[in-house]
Amino acid sequence: MSVYNNRDFVGAAIRSILSQSFSDFEFLITDDGSTDGSSAILDEFAAGDDRIRVFHQANKGLTLSLNEMIARSCGAYIARMDADDVSLPRRFEDQIQYLGTHARCAVVGTGYLVIDAQGRPIGGVQAYDNSRSLRKRILVASGNPLCHGSVMMRRDALISLDPVYRWQYSQDFDLWLRLLAAWDVGVVESVLYRFRWHDAGLHAQSALYGLRYAQRKTVVDLMNQGRLFDNEACTKAVMKLYDQPLHISGPTRGSDYMSVRERRLNALFLSGDFRALRQATRQGEPVANLSCKMALLRLLSFLPVSWGHAAYDLMVRLSCLAPRSQRRLFMREVMAGAGWDGGEA
Repeated sequence: MSVYNNRDFVGAAIRSILSQSFSDFEFLITDDGSTDGSSAILDEFAAGDDRIRVFHQANKGLTLSLNEMIARSCGAYIARMDADDVSLPRRFEDQIQYLGTHARCAVVGTGYLVIDAQGRPIGGVQAYDNSRSLRKRILVASGNPLCHGSVMMRRDALISLDPVYRWQYSQDFDLWLRLLAAWDVGVVESVLYRFRWHDAGLHAQSALYGLRYAQRKTVVDLMNQGRLFDNEACTKAVMKLYDQPLHISGPTRGSDYMSVRERRLNALFLSGDFRALRQATRQGEPVANLSCKMALLRLLSFLPVSWGHAAYDLMVRLSCLAPRSQRRLFMREVMAGAGWDGGEA
């Protein structure tokens, strides 16, 4: 885990790892030049658990930090974790079991729930574990089905690559393509990870969309030219991207596609102020002009707050499950109490 100014969330991220049902691991954390007090939080956790090894350094960025930690690691498996996300307790146990039974798989992700800064669900993905389908989606660049922070990887597969990570952004997509030359990828279908979407996170910075998608397109171009493993060609491609204006834009996520009014309504719903939400929807534009999502929020606002939030969470997650088998799996998790528990984000 690389940490840069994540004071508000890093404590929850660390506790989620220390609470794993599989406990035999080393936890490498790099403080990448934080200036907001994150460093002290890391040192405090390290003093209380000898599995944690903290490295302090001047800011180098995620890519170099990850490569250095991989070189320092000792385990047969390497799990990623982002400093503002949360791993559910069975994540390591289930991923280790998956890699143990899929000898040709080098990297395995998990289903994940997207949460906001307060830990409220705003989306989610429960990927279908089909190696051929995952490979196709990656190779044709139609999406990145693996959430980077959720993956566990075989160390021997990673160290065969030099360097492991190469790009400043979309470095995970570049890694998946190179691993697919010799390995398979997979997904534990259970939702075992909470990916936090917040204003301070890199994923929420719309100015970076063009750069990330331009890098992804460039990686695919290198692959089609037979130069995917040519580090010199990769370096030149990176330099070329930074030397020219970018005109490539990718799809938006999170709150970027919402109008100002919809952002306000969404905030009122997540904060539990249902009365204000109903009042706001009666002002300005007619209720009939609300988007489907905002109309749903207004409908749920007539329920008690706890019921409204629970119903919204259930519908968000179910809407992400296309195959019927996925929906059955998810409902079994909910019935077993493994879904959203309303606890600490």
